[in-house]
Amino acid sequence: MRLIPATYLTWPVERYPDRPCIFFEGKTLTYREIDRRVNRLANGLRDLGLKTGDKIASLHHNCNQAFESFAAKWKMGYTEVPLNVRNAGPENIYVLNQSKARGLIFEGEFLGQIRSIREQIPNVEFIICHRSHESHEFIDYEKLLSDSSEEEPGVEVDENQLTRIMFTSGTTGRQRGVPMSYRLRIDGFKTMFMNFDTYFDCHDILLTVGPMTHAAGLHLLPFYMKGAKLIVHPRFDAQQVLETIEGERVTVVLLAPTMIVMLLQHPEIQKHDYRSLRRIFYGMSPIPVGQLRKAISVFGPIFRQNYGLTEAHQPLATLHPWEHVLEGNSKALERLSSAGRRALGVEIRLVDREGHPVPTGQTGEITVRGSQGGREYWGLPEESKAVFRNGWIYSGDLGRMDEDGYLYIIGRTKDMIISGGYNVYPKEVELVIDSITGVKESAVIGIPDTLWGEVVIAIISLENGKKMTEEEIMDACAGRLAGFKKPRKVYFLEELPKTPYGKVNKNILRQMYSRSKDGDTVQMQFITEEA
Repeated sequence: MRLIPATYLTWPVERYPDRPCIFFEGKTLTYREIDRRVNRLANGLRDLGLKTGDKIASLHHNCNQAFESFAAKWKMGYTEVPLNVRNAGPENIYVLNQSKARGLIFEGEFLGQIRSIREQIPNVEFIICHRSHESHEFIDYEKLLSDSSEEEPGVEVDENQLTRIMFTSGTTGRQRGVPMSYRLRIDGFKTMFMNFDTYFDCHDILLTVGPMTHAAGLHLLPFYMKGAKLIVHPRFDAQQVLETIEGERVTVVLLAPTMIVMLLQHPEIQKHDYRSLRRIFYGMSPIPVGQLRKAISVFGPIFRQNYGLTEAHQPLATLHPWEHVLEGNSKALERLSSAGRRALGVEIRLVDREGHPVPTGQTGEITVRGSQGGREYWGLPEESKAVFRNGWIYSGDLGRMDEDGYLYIIGRTKDMIISGGYNVYPKEVELVIDSITGVKESAVIGIPDTLWGEVVIAIISLENGKKMTEEEIMDACAGRLAGFKKPRKVYFLEELPKTPYGKVNKNILRQMYSRSKDGDTVQMQFITEEA
């Protein structure tokens, strides 16, 4: 089947041409103005010699050019390759070469990095820079637009044409690209629309603070298609977020759990008016239940969790606002720590190491199936065989499901600790520690031990102004965890290291802690500042 991708982006332009579309750095662009800029970029890329199916990478913080870059590629049938702004040069070299990108659009802030890697990315023929006056050796973004036509390209593509290759963050090894076709992306949009728990329209105001090249960008598009106003912040800043929600009467925002915790810690959290907010979406990683309770008390019962994967368009599971229960029976309260139940159009199954379904309540690997899921890793056949099996995606996440279908994320298969022959799921221990008053968040990892195989240690970040000892943490765990699950050692860090997507980076923690000759766990120097 063939389709014209532009029809999905021009729908709001036809209905709301003069309504505000993107507000960025004090300037508002209407739907008509954005569409014209998108068309100029699309036609400019074509005039350079880029052809439908070519891969074009992007490297920028959130800005109107980030959206224009995506939309132009979508309209022309190019394949988008998002680069993570927190990647080092060698990581971006790998993605550019692995994807065989022919073009690159980047923000001037990264001029030094692009200059330094230019000779190592031979496939990249066309490099376009925006928001810089010093990038004379590269194509100027705004000049390209001014020299190009604003006519609608009207390109037709096969539905199986690739529209995006999204690379994983690489915390468990080399980065792996997930190719997505137009059909998969469109099915993903449909899944999002089907699973919205309230109606959104052109009167909504969406605040975007997460990277548009990741989940936040996927979340933004349905609101664009509905004609909403999109307020774009280049990066997350707690004070700016609180002021914008009140000043611009924001109705919807997507936040990573780390962002929510940072908002709660801001000294002005109680000074602003949040009554305009109708929904706060969160996901990407778990949030300590204690912090979630605090967030609900501040912002109201408007939180909704989405569980998703790089390999599959979210939501795969959803915990709706009315399921965020703060009072009631123990079962209802426990579900606040869950990822919710499967989304409409999605199947979820938990399996053992042989791929057989596990009984209700038992731990297994989470596998998912749905029309919005990927089919392979780009250029990695062996990795693809391990993850994409008979239509199912093996997530690498461990979980359990209760009798009513609520999914609890226990951890990663590679994070599971085996101590004295017993399986220890880090998330189970972290939930206990996170419930202790004064704990902001925790991470539990296994350290090699000659007697037990592995022993459990906990690394904890405390709330501002709080002081606790190892003994206090140990005492709080006593009676709530089996002996082999309790941490053998407890360490405190001001902040836990994070991946670029806000998840606790346990690889860094494993590098920070090692075994001494006498069997005690000792802290190593912090090896990397990239959190």
